[in-house]
Amino acid sequence: MAAIKTESLNSRRSQLEAFENTKSGVKGLLDAGITKIPSIFHCHVKPHTKTAATESESSIPIIDLDGSVEEVVDEIRNACRKWGFFQVVNHGIPVEVLEQVINGVRGFHEQDPELKKQFYSRDRTKKVSYFSNFDLFQSKAANWRDTLSFSMAPSLPLPEEIPQICREIVMEYTEQVKKLGLTLFELISKALELGDTHLKDMGCAEGLLMLGHYYPACPEPDLTLGTTNHTDVAFVTILLQDQIGGLQVLHDNQWLDVPPLHGALVINVGDFLQQIISNDKMVSVSHRVVAKEIGPRTSIASQFRPYMGKDVKNSKLGNMLDFPGTPGTLTAFVLRILQCVFAAGSVASMATAVGFYNFTAFCYVIASMGLQVTWSFMLALLDAYALLRKKMLHNPILVSLFVVGDWVTATLSLAAASASGGVAVLFFSNLGHCSFGDECRKFQISVVLAFLSWITIAISALIMLWILAAG
Repeated sequence: MAAIKTESLNSRRSQLEAFENTKSGVKGLLDAGITKIPSIFHCHVKPHTKTAATESESSIPIIDLDGSVEEVVDEIRNACRKWGFFQVVNHGIPVEVLEQVINGVRGFHEQDPELKKQFYSRDRTKKVSYFSNFDLFQSKAANWRDTLSFSMAPSLPLPEEIPQICREIVMEYTEQVKKLGLTLFELISKALELGDTHLKDMGCAEGLLMLGHYYPACPEPDLTLGTTNHTDVAFVTILLQDQIGGLQVLHDNQWLDVPPLHGALVINVGDFLQQIISNDKMVSVSHRVVAKEIGPRTSIASQFRPYMGKDVKNSKLGNMLDFPGTPGTLTAFVLRILQCVFAAGSVASMATAVGFYNFTAFCYVIASMGLQVTWSFMLALLDAYALLRKKMLHNPILVSLFVVGDWVTATLSLAAASASGGVAVLFFSNLGHCSFGDECRKFQISVVLAFLSWITIAISALIMLWILAAG
């Protein structure tokens, strides 16, 4: 058995190397006149699963970027949370530019094979390269797809590095996509209740990889896939597809078609936006491209991703969203509840003690702790709302209010607790003037609870100040 398996692996390796050495990709197989696809493309699982039954179920959101900002932000927020995908219209890129760049990329793949071969490479340090399946020798099954890759940011390739057949339009489309990317990051920042330029400032738009995919017609589409199911290792992907179709999104455990919409662009959430930026409040979902008997299908995926050497996990935004105690998190809610409980306990203990009104400091404790209960309870309600609705509470105006409120109440709480503590120690311990019997214990409990309330509010105050500074 081991010998048979080794022989099979060697045979597969030989087929892969033979395919690679042609430097003609999948398109070269069709040009050679094949009627059955090679076994290296065979999927080991059935690629075509059930799709949604109704049109409404199978439609990802379509968002008009020309609408009011508030409505657009709300639609993007909902789409990113529920679907991870949406289409945009009125995005600012002229339809003729979209058509020309599709034609340019298709023209590259359909030109003389000898002209294409000079760009064929698996060297990922190259700004521009042409290849078939970037993971050809690692994947279990090759995809029915060829790719022309452009690294367009943080620095552009030299003009001569881009194939002449699509050079001018690729440069034009890149500029348009960069502008749209900045617009999307501003809208997503608003959807996350951050500053308008927050995602831009942290470098989300600094790296841009463009992938010009070419999916030839497939003689046996049920045996392979154009692209296997995956998520994008990026912040956001802007996809331009022609009218052939084939893109599918995994939603509620079903593969749903994303029908082409002329002039529209498909936007999807990437892994970095889900895991690092939104703390899983926005979803990066699996998607794929099915092979088809009709074709070719051409698409251009523009992925905004960190440029090489950028440590995204150590960015100030990633730290802010992951830090315990930030607004809208369970830790923040627990801190607010503890502040309320300690402050309310301090008030109750002091107010039920006979003769507390004879000491100004004790009256001060009741007033400051009463204010603390009111403030912390309101913020606890906000945190509870944010947790239930999965909303972010990092709006700069809100954070500024939190900072002021927390530091004012923390200062008052510390002053009241310290003054009352001083009176309690002086009169009841040092001078032994406690003539209230068991009431003295209530005074002491109230002071202790006041200090505990101050400690928890001080933690929140420091976190709020750090968030404001980080923003």
